[in-house]
Amino acid sequence: AALLGAWRMFSVRRELIACYFAQPIYEEWLADQIANGHILARGFFEDKMLRRAWSQANWLGDGPGRIHPSVEADAAQKRIDMGISTIAAESILYDGIDWWTKHKHRSNEKSQRLKAGLEVPVTEVNGELGK
Repeated sequence: AALLGAWRMFSVRRELIACYFAQPIYEEWLADQIANGHILARGFFEDKMLRRAWSQANWLGDGPGRIHPSVEADAAQKRIDMGISTIAAESILYDGIDWWTKHKHRSNEKSQRLKAGLEVPVTEVNGELGK
C-alpha cells in the first residue's frame, strides 16, 4: 500500500515535469528545427491549430513495479473485459510502452519465428483452432 501511495505521488510529479519542463523544451526545439529547415512541417508558424498538432507529445515513463504480477495481470484483463479500460491503456500502465509498438514487435517476432521454423502456424479448421 505504501508503494502504491508513493507511486501516485511520483506519477503526479512526473506529469508536472513533463508539462512544465519537457514539453516546453520540446516545442522550442521543434520550432527551431522547423525554422532552420531541418524538419518540414507545413503551416507550423502560420496556424496555431497546426502548430499545436505538430507539437503534441505523449510523455510516457515506466509503469509502477509489481507486487503480485499474475493478480495484477488478471485485474487488467478484467478491466478490459468489463469495458472500463483498453489494451492500449493497460499497456501504458504496465510498463509505459504503447500497445501499437508492442503489437508491431510481436507481429515481427511471430513472423520471424515461423520463418525460422521455431513455431508451427495455427490454422482454423471447421471453426476450431488446430495445429
